[in-house]
Amino acid sequence: MKMSYNGCGAIALYNALRLIGSKPDMGLIVTLIERYGLVLFGIFGTSPYRIRRIGSLLGAVTLPMKSFEEYEKAAEGNVSILCCWTGKPFRSTRHFTAIDGRGGRFVVYNRYNDLETPSEIDSIGELCDSRRFVSSYIIKAHQT
Repeated sequence: MKMSYNGCGAIALYNALRLIGSKPDMGLIVTLIERYGLVLFGIFGTSPYRIRRIGSLLGAVTLPMKSFEEYEKAAEGNVSILCCWTGKPFRSTRHFTAIDGRGGRFVVYNRYNDLETPSEIDSIGELCDSRRFVSSYIIKAHQT
């Protein structure tokens, strides 16, 4: 399978780790996702519920948010990963993005599969809503 088909989870994790100051290895991220995170051998991409484990294997603290409302509040001032349906839930694909909420506005990385530069938004609601929300994680550097 090509990264463009089901690689957004790996790309989001890579970008989030870079944003918190890590120097992630994309090959290792892909290997861990292939081992622990694929849904039906990758046909349905990366499991939105396995990012926590994979992030911790890579040395990051990944804090899952329980709801869209909790995530909206926590995203401001933090680096995060958001997974949401691209259209109607269960009738569209899911997409992962890394989001940097530390600068007043939100900078979204890999907002669309064919977008090569980050884009800025004023609110998380421009990307997702509670109906299309699947999962999200606040990403922090591992505390030693």
